[in-house]
Amino acid sequence: MKGITQNIVGYRRKRHKRGKNNDFKLVKFIKGLILNVLAENSITTIIQLNKASSMNHIELDSYDWRLLQALQQNARLSNVALSEQVNLSPSQCSRRLQKLEQHNIIESYFTQLNANELGYKVTAFIYVTLNKNIKNSDIEFKNTITNMSQILECYSISGDSDYLLKVISEDLPSLSVFLNESISILSSVKGITSTVVLDKVKQIPSIPLPN
Repeated sequence: MKGITQNIVGYRRKRHKRGKNNDFKLVKFIKGLILNVLAENSITTIIQLNKASSMNHIELDSYDWRLLQALQQNARLSNVALSEQVNLSPSQCSRRLQKLEQHNIIESYFTQLNANELGYKVTAFIYVTLNKNIKNSDIEFKNTITNMSQILECYSISGDSDYLLKVISEDLPSLSVFLNESISILSSVKGITSTVVLDKVKQIPSIPLPN
């Protein structure tokens, strides 16, 4: 804004020397200055945002990829065993792991249990269509299902349905009870369609990584 003030003062001095002019020219002149300053500030903001994005970006080298590959295969490896596997010292390995965790490359460590062995014999995918006549039906739906432990995954999807759920249950009767008494009964839900898994052909918790 300092630049605007200086330009206006200079313009008014010139105007005084030249005599009376139409005030409309002064207004138009000021508007032009303001638009120029706003444009410059917008460009500066974009540059700052780009700098912030680049600061959050992490470049992974071959050691990082090897660490991730080893942890995907066995997350229970000790720091010493992991360092030996990727040819790093334990301290270097620990620092790299901390960096990967801080940048959310490694989200969490968990144990994958066998649902079938624990009594959950049925897996089903549920297509959910929301009731658009209810205000904020999507917010109500998401808040409600958050604490339903039988729902392992939930995705917002394109197409005829609004959400896709992955649900486990002890058997078909208990799945039916869960859907009727916990999902279909919700005021935010217009309708559901269920698909029961017959056989698990492939399921891996890891994602593809460079060799």
